[in-house]
Amino acid sequence: MMFELEFEKIHGFSNLFCDFLKRKPFLLGRLRNELELFRTPEIIEKKLKSYTKRKKFLEVILESNSDIELTEQQKENLKILMNENALVVITGQQPAIFGGPLYTLYKSISAIELSRRLKETYPEFDFVPVFWLEDNDHDYQEATQVFLLDKFANPLAPDLKQLTTSDNKRSIADIPIDKAIIDFLEFYLESNNLIAVQPKLASQILNFYKADVILPTPFKKILNLALGNYGMLFLSASLCRKHLAFAEIIQKEIEQVGVSHKIIESANRLIEGMGYHIQAKSFDVNAFYHLNGERVKIQVDKEDQKYKIKDTLLTGQELLRLFEENPANFSPNVLLRPICQDFIVPTVASVLGPSEIGYTTQLPELYEWFSVVMPAIIPRHSITFVPAKFASKLVESGIEFFFQKPETFEKAIYEQNRDQTLLETIDNLEARFKAIFNEMQEVASQIDRTLVASSEAHFSKSFRSFAALKEKIFSRERRKILEQSNSLILLNKYIFPKGTLQERIVATIYPLLLFEAKEFLNKIEGICSRPKDRHYIVVV
Repeated sequence: MMFELEFEKIHGFSNLFCDFLKRKPFLLGRLRNELELFRTPEIIEKKLKSYTKRKKFLEVILESNSDIELTEQQKENLKILMNENALVVITGQQPAIFGGPLYTLYKSISAIELSRRLKETYPEFDFVPVFWLEDNDHDYQEATQVFLLDKFANPLAPDLKQLTTSDNKRSIADIPIDKAIIDFLEFYLESNNLIAVQPKLASQILNFYKADVILPTPFKKILNLALGNYGMLFLSASLCRKHLAFAEIIQKEIEQVGVSHKIIESANRLIEGMGYHIQAKSFDVNAFYHLNGERVKIQVDKEDQKYKIKDTLLTGQELLRLFEENPANFSPNVLLRPICQDFIVPTVASVLGPSEIGYTTQLPELYEWFSVVMPAIIPRHSITFVPAKFASKLVESGIEFFFQKPETFEKAIYEQNRDQTLLETIDNLEARFKAIFNEMQEVASQIDRTLVASSEAHFSKSFRSFAALKEKIFSRERRKILEQSNSLILLNKYIFPKGTLQERIVATIYPLLLFEAKEFLNKIEGICSRPKDRHYIVVV
C-alpha cells in the first residue's frame, strides 16, 4: 500500500525546490535537469571530452573502498570506472551516526536507479553510482542528531552535549566513536529486543561501533550493508584532500581571492530578484584550513587587509605560500565543495535533497569560472514509511492530517472530538452564573449603593473559582480524548517525529532493524523508479 502527497502540503519545503520540480523557466535556465539528461547525450559527451582526472579518481576511490567487504557488483563497478566511457551518478553527505538520517538511504537508491535508467538509455556508456562521503566537514552536532524510535515512537539519541559545543572544529574524518554512542546503541538494541529479533544485523552493526574507529567508518559500513549489492561505491572527501585530488581548485581560489565570492554574489542577486531565499553564504575565501586537528575558516581582516587563520594574520603571498607548502590541509566550504567534487569525479548527474538544490542554484557561473562541467541536478526521492498496523488509520483519517507537529496534531484531535453537549452545558452554566450575580448586585444596590463595589469583588473571586473548575473539567476531557486517540497520536509521531519529516531525523538502521531489511529495501527501490515531484508514504 502506498500514498502520495504534494510537497506544498508539507511544512518545510522551499518555494525554490517546489518551483524546480515544476520546471519553472528561471530554474531550468540555471540547472540542467532530468528531462535534458535523457533527451540528449550532450552533457555526457561534454563531460567525457573535458575530463582529465580519471587516474587520480581511481586512486582515491580504490582507497576509499579498501576497508569494506566488496560485493561482486561493487568489484565490477570498480573495473568499469577504469573505462574511458564510464561516468558517475553521484550523491552524498556528511557521515553521521547510525547510517545517517533516512534520506541518506533514499538519495542513494535514487542514484542507483538513475544509473540503471541511464544505462538503458545510453548503452554505449557506463554509469556507476558513487556516494561522496563529506568527511572533511566539522559539524559534529549534525552528525550526531540522528534518532532511533522506541515502541512509543519517541525519538532517542545518545547524550553527546559535551562533545557538540560550538568550539569543536575537528573534521569528522578525525573524530573517533565516543563510548556514549556505543553504550546507547547496546542499550537500545537490547531494551527493544532487536538483538533477539534481528540477531545477525544487530550483531553486525554493534561490531561496526568500536572506540578505536573514526566516525565515518561505521556510517560507510552500514550503508554498504544496504547498498553493496546494488554496486554503490564510496568516495572519501578527506582522502581526496590528502591525495591533492582537488588542489588545483583550491589553488585558484587562493590565487584569485574574492573572484568566486563576486561570482556567487552576482548569482545571489538574480535568485533574490526572483523572490527566492539564498541557501548558503559565500565568503571572500570559500575554503578552510586544517590546523592541529581543527578545521579553521579562512577569514579576511579587512582593516589590516590580511587573511586570518585562527590567531595568525597572513598577507596574500603568505597565504599562497602556506597552500604551496601544505596543500593537503585545505578543504572547500559548502559552495566550493561541488566544484571540487565534480572536478575529480566524472559526474554526469548529482542526486540532491531540497537544501542542496537550493545552494546548487547559486553555482552555475562558478562551475564555468573553474572550467568544470556542471552535472544534471536530480532531486532525490522523498519517502515516509509506516508500519502495516497503522494502514487503516491512514485511510480513515487521511494522509495529510498526520503531517503536523505533535502539539498541533493533539490540539486538532481534541477539537474534533470535544463533547459539544458538555461545551453547551458549561456555557449555559457560565451565563446563569453571571446572571445570578447581576441580579444580586441589583438587589444590593437598591439597599445600599456602596455595596456595588463589594458585590463586584465577590463576583471576581467566585468567578475565578468557577473558571478554575471549568478548566479542570476541560483538561480531564482533553486527557480522556487523547488517551482514546492514542493510536492516532502514535502514528503522528512515526510520520512527523519532533515536528519534522521522518526521513530527516530517523536513523537508516531503524527500519532495517524493525522490518526484514531486504523487504524494506525492495519497497524503497520500487518507489525510486517513480516520479520525484511528490512525497511518498509506503506501508511496510
